Amino acid sequence: MAWYSPAPYSLLGLNTTFAAVAARSSPSTAHSSIWSLGPLYGGGYTVALRQVAAVYYGVAILLHFLLPLLVPLRSVQCGKRRPWQVLQEAINSAGPIAIKAAVLTAVERLHADGRGLLYSGWPQTRAQWAYLAVSVAVLDYFHDAWFYWTHRALHSRMLFRHVHYLHHRSTVPTAFSGYSFHAAEAVLVFGNEVLEVFLVPFHVGLHRAYHLYTTIIHIGGHVGYEMAPLIPTLEAAVWGLLSWGAPAKALNTVAHHDLHHRCPGSHFSLYFTHWDRWCGTQHPAYRHADMLRPLPPMRLKETQSIHKPSCPAISAAVPAVVVAAAAATVVLVPAVAAGPCRELGTNSSSSSGGISCSGSESGSASSAVSRNSTAGDMAQAMLRLPHVEPS
Repeated sequence: MAWYSPAPYSLLGLNTTFAAVAARSSPSTAHSSIWSLGPLYGGGYTVALRQVAAVYYGVAILLHFLLPLLVPLRSVQCGKRRPWQVLQEAINSAGPIAIKAAVLTAVERLHADGRGLLYSGWPQTRAQWAYLAVSVAVLDYFHDAWFYWTHRALHSRMLFRHVHYLHHRSTVPTAFSGYSFHAAEAVLVFGNEVLEVFLVPFHVGLHRAYHLYTTIIHIGGHVGYEMAPLIPTLEAAVWGLLSWGAPAKALNTVAHHDLHHRCPGSHFSLYFTHWDRWCGTQHPAYRHADMLRPLPPMRLKETQSIHKPSCPAISAAVPAVVVAAAAATVVLVPAVAAGPCRELGTNSSSSSGGISCSGSESGSASSAVSRNSTAGDMAQAMLRLPHVEPS
């Protein structure tokens, strides 16, 4: 008897269907394909790794190799890329991709264990659907703040010399520069994906889809040609409808982050520009530039400029808090991953489909998943784990 649950999420606008097939009588068919990207969540580390890698390398290939052949694009860069730079960055990205998959797996494990504020089940009212949209905005602002202050921390003397230097080898970045950074930086940058689970209630499927989508944002900021005002964020979409596509100074552009790779003391934000404006880290050349045109080449003095922050108290306190939170993440992720079922919905030690654990944990896992008599439990089972019958 096979259990089939399509997760009706449209990922990256590609209408990808994430599905899990768990066949008790034929366990070899469960997750047998190395190309399987489903379920959206609850599939364990291997599925999360496939998802992150598919999004990262697939979109990077599309934006770096294919799109420039099809559409005339406006470059925002000056200078030449290093020989074999794309290949080196693609290889360097493998480590952060593996770490991001581990973080996402830890989050789904937290949800399966009933820890954190994530919830599942389909929204039933307009207010609940509206809350999903609000959740995206909250995630955007939290992610942007986290990225700004962790980025500032990475530009401290010690962390830049030993960690962040790897990312800044790409003075003329490519789409593959997005995750081309140190493993320690990956832990710091992705730490918010665990922290936010304990701060605000988010739909567990939205959490996974959103953080797969943020991978595209990291890629897009390094492509080397301007995508604004077509950057696919909720805020950009709302602004585009209200302004008929005019660029917004409050929203980030590719030129904004590309300038950071030329002037490392400027432009630390991800989605918005308010942190750079408030803290004095927005470069004057960008402040007065036409955002629809490439910035001109800069003199050495301009590229080395580091602006003195206008909020020194915050500049000193927040990076310390960020590093402490990331350190807590380093402790939390291995502890969660070391649980009795490391991969949800997979068969680890027996011939039967579904979850396999030793001792009383196996019975508790089976009985917990099989309690799906009510509509709410059935929805959660469909969105989280395949049906497991007690043996």
